[in-house]
Amino acid sequence: MSESLVPAGKGAAILEAAKIGAALGSPPGVVPKAYADAMAEALEALPPDLLALAGKRARTTLRFPPRPAEVVALVSDELALRRRVKVQADYALFKAEREPPPAARPSPAKARSVAALVAGAVNRPPREPLTDDDLHAQRAAVLAECHAAGLTARTA
Repeated sequence: MSESLVPAGKGAAILEAAKIGAALGSPPGVVPKAYADAMAEALEALPPDLLALAGKRARTTLRFPPRPAEVVALVSDELALRRRVKVQADYALFKAEREPPPAARPSPAKARSVAALVAGAVNRPPREPLTDDDLHAQRAAVLAECHAAGLTARTA
């Protein structure tokens, strides 16, 4: 895992949740211990610097006790950017590892034989274009085959 995405851990999250609780209190009708536990559980997945930033933003911008998800949402853009950068770096590494080796150059004999084949295809005289009679004859032959096989427009 990337160093910038390593979680801060339970201890740092409890400390930050306590700071938020001390500054903003807990919502009315909620047991403070349960609120602190829920806040710590939500915050423990954040990296240390984002954990501190989330706590600072919560204490300085919010006026009411936030829900745990609201505190995490304060740094969700930064966390998403780090995850995206990690995915892009992992994909680039994967792509670099799977890069096929450079193609070997063909032998001179093989190159000459391919050149002769290409020249034969390019220098071939053009075929005569099909006439209306040829097209009608081909259509009649296909229809005859279909009727012989018992295929009609309704059974096809």
